[in-house]
Amino acid sequence: MFSHKTFNQVKFFFFIFFLTIATVQCTYGNTGYLLQPVSGADGVFGTVNIDGITVYRTTGSRGTYQYYMYFRCEQDVRRRTVYLEVTYKDIGYGNIGVQFNSTSEDYKLSTRGYENFVLDTGRDRTAVFELTNADFRNAQNLQSDLRLCCDGSFAMNIISATIYLEPTQLFNEKNNEDWISPYTGPEYIGDNLVDANTLTDKVISGYQGWFRAGGDPSGQGWVHYVHGDFSDLTVEMWPDMSEYSDAEKYPVPGWTYSNGEQACLFSSANKKTVIRHFQWMESYGIDGVAVQRFVSGLNYNHPRESFRIPGYAREAANRTGRTYFIMYDMSGDENVTKIRSDWYYLVDTMKITEDGRYLHHDGKPVVGVFGFFSDRFAASLGNQILDIFQNDGPYQAFVVGSGQWWWRSETDTGWPEVFRRMDAWIPWNVGNYSGSYASTNYWREDKYEMDSSDVLYMPLIYPGFGWDNLQNQLPGTTTKPRLKGKFMWKQFLVAKSIGAEAVYIAMFDEIDEGTAIFKVTNDIPVNHYFLTLEGLPSDFYLLLTGFGTKMINGQVSMPNIMPDFAAQSQPPVPDILLPLYGDAVENPVLISWTQVSHASGITGYELEIDGQVTVETTTEKTIELVEGPHTLRVRAINGLNIKGGFSEAVIFTISTNNLDDIRL
Repeated sequence: MFSHKTFNQVKFFFFIFFLTIATVQCTYGNTGYLLQPVSGADGVFGTVNIDGITVYRTTGSRGTYQYYMYFRCEQDVRRRTVYLEVTYKDIGYGNIGVQFNSTSEDYKLSTRGYENFVLDTGRDRTAVFELTNADFRNAQNLQSDLRLCCDGSFAMNIISATIYLEPTQLFNEKNNEDWISPYTGPEYIGDNLVDANTLTDKVISGYQGWFRAGGDPSGQGWVHYVHGDFSDLTVEMWPDMSEYSDAEKYPVPGWTYSNGEQACLFSSANKKTVIRHFQWMESYGIDGVAVQRFVSGLNYNHPRESFRIPGYAREAANRTGRTYFIMYDMSGDENVTKIRSDWYYLVDTMKITEDGRYLHHDGKPVVGVFGFFSDRFAASLGNQILDIFQNDGPYQAFVVGSGQWWWRSETDTGWPEVFRRMDAWIPWNVGNYSGSYASTNYWREDKYEMDSSDVLYMPLIYPGFGWDNLQNQLPGTTTKPRLKGKFMWKQFLVAKSIGAEAVYIAMFDEIDEGTAIFKVTNDIPVNHYFLTLEGLPSDFYLLLTGFGTKMINGQVSMPNIMPDFAAQSQPPVPDILLPLYGDAVENPVLISWTQVSHASGITGYELEIDGQVTVETTTEKTIELVEGPHTLRVRAINGLNIKGGFSEAVIFTISTNNLDDIRL
């Protein structure tokens, strides 16, 4: 990403700032050493005043190299790991990186940094980098020890750079998020807890969780939205970003909506976003998800980042009362050893199957495996994969397999037996059409055959399809229209008519192939072509899926015509701002929550405290409560007189202790 061009032949520099070393003290006792910025060579900068603060702005110099800013450290740093915090004005767009003197090279690039993606918000921000095996010996240009660099054409606007000899609070917060230890956080408090002990009567949606954005906590840049940059898109639909908080929005450089507003996208690496998605599932009555786990992204060392999405999904399911299970996706990688090693690690170390929200069936944890296609590997390998989960012992699981929809006509040696070894089977039907609709004529015979083999048959339902952007095709070339919901609705009707005991939805968040049921928008950016919802509300397919779930589990009968889901559009779920979960507060207590909006307007909010409901017309209320614990939730009412989903419950305590009376 960054150039290692050193320009060691340059022997001059223009000026030096901060001729004497300064130290700063963290609130938790970690001493920091303020670095000296040095201007000259290929790292020329000047000073500007922004909001009353002196800022060092790179100006660059002739050549093809990028902007640099050099620093010297007067503190003795030899052969040790240190931590660099850089405070900067968030102006421009792209990465800030660090190259430093290490024991192995003079311009070693730091590979671990957080909050270092410049997003052009104009705010003051602080990035932190880990510099492993630092060996400051004035080996860079201008006799410096490290330099800041950027991967874009923007000028860096640096306020300060400080070296710490121990991990800083910011580094620990970003680096030590625990996705592996058993979940011990807040649990769901509500009326719609999903039974996690059976797959029967469930409608499960696939959850990719593979979207990354520039500036998100993963530091991976834009993943699954584009190939390289936004001139080569991979997604077919644009998510509705109106409900996401500012902390969940990642701006796309140069992209705007028709009203001129900045276009932003979400990242699955933001925990708040994953929880938001699960809140939608709760609000619309969707049971849970199969969390996709891509075998191609695994290795035998169990890389920490690979546990982010399983960890987030586990927490979100616990906080929203949903259920979930792991589904291995073998696309392009059918490595038995990798799958076995990962599953053992999930069971033994993450203890994921012991989690109360992890789906079980017939007393066994459920695990999904996608990719059983006879043209990809031999039946013998399919048996080895199933052996991982179907042998007796602590790793035994109820296997939900998925693969070719034409499995009944398969004649390759061994494959008919492999298909009938499954505990449940999902024929992968995406892209299988008959006229204007998905092919479903084989489902009844499929179910009959699987019933005779004691295999739970799960038909796959999807709302439509398209990958014009992914395949660089002309708009509409690959699209299978959604027909304003009828394409998906017809599949639900067939699933109900054949007596399907469980259904799989492809997919919750799959905007790459245009199969997403979560909230996407009709108001697309002006910069490119995307599929829309044909003018329907963004929650239309969540409503349809929720109703379909009730049909499958028998809560509602099958109607003669598709309900008008557009007329049932819900308001968004508010977030409680005060008090926070676990707070101890005094009377009178201020309760506040976020304001939400809806096309039909918002007429009020139902505020529920300890089960007692009042209707409020503003987004805050001051109230006196008795001493002790209390439980708080809130939901919005829109102009259609439809109530949205409740916020996550907050438990707080009223205390009579007056902290002002405490004397030291």
